[in-house]
Amino acid sequence: MAFNGTQKGRHVRRFFDAAAFDVIFTSLVSSTFVRFGPCRVRQICGIPMGISAAPFIAHLFLGWYEFEFLAQMHGPALTAPARNVLAAFGYTNR
Repeated sequence: MAFNGTQKGRHVRRFFDAAAFDVIFTSLVSSTFVRFGPCRVRQICGIPMGISAAPFIAHLFLGWYEFEFLAQMHGPALTAPARNVLAAFGYTNR
């Protein structure tokens, strides 16, 4: 597991390799607890939406989903309507 930090001014940039990211992401998602009255319950399904990393996780998921969607353009023969939808999506601002 590799971690590298570089300092630029007052900000520290941190870089993780794939194995370190996997460990951090797994521990973050698997250690989320919710309080219901006097009980604490561990969330075991889905992505927790009250933590500081939730927007980052959502961007990763949606970016990958968009990549998979656009990769269909380069796949096997598509029907004309499907190709039109993909072409129109390519002209949007993201």
